[in-house]
Amino acid sequence: MASSSRIPIDQEEENHSSPSRERSRSPPAGIYHHPQTPEQIAEMEREENDVLRAQNERLLKENMLMKKILENAKCLACWGLSIEDVEKHKHSLEQLKLENAQLKDKAS
Repeated sequence: MASSSRIPIDQEEENHSSPSRERSRSPPAGIYHHPQTPEQIAEMEREENDVLRAQNERLLKENMLMKKILENAKCLACWGLSIEDVEKHKHSLEQLKLENAQLKDKAS
C-alpha cells in the first residue's frame, strides 16, 4: 500500500519546482520561438516598409480624390453653387452688411 501512495519522481519535481527550474524548461509544444538572424530581421523590416509605403500611397491617392470631390462639391441649400462660390457669397454678404451699417450711421 505504501507504494501506491508515492508520487512518481517526475510529478514530484513538477509540484515542487523552483522558479529558476521553471525558466529552464522548454516552451510548450507549438510555441517554439526561433531566434532571427540580422538578415532575417532586415528582410522583415523591408517587407514591413513596403507594406507601409503601399498604404501611404493608397492614403495619398484617397486624400487627393477627396480634395477633388470637395472642390467640385455643390451646396444644395445654396441653389447648387460650388462651395467656393458659397464662401465668396458669404464674404460679399458680410461686405454689404458693413456698408449698410456705415450708411445708416451717416444718415443719422
